[in-house]
Amino acid sequence: MPPLQNHVVTGSASGIGRFDPDAAMARGLAGLSALADLIPASGYVHGDRPTAIDAGIYGFIANIHFCNTMRHCRAIHAAIWRRGGK
Repeated sequence: MPPLQNHVVTGSASGIGRFDPDAAMARGLAGLSALADLIPASGYVHGDRPTAIDAGIYGFIANIHFCNTMRHCRAIHAAIWRRGGK
């Protein structure tokens, strides 16, 4: 097996790392704000029952306290426990 080598990445940075911290924070907050606008005041993204999109949102934002997203996380958490989740 050949030895592991250090690989040098050349070119411009990609992803959130290419932004300075303040710009990265602003982009993150803008994204959370847009997501909060998609989540209804009651129920779930596509109606009265949670779907995969709700589970995906929960997975990404469960530890973030921001606007309407926390109501959504509490609703998903409660729905999982009602179904016998652990």
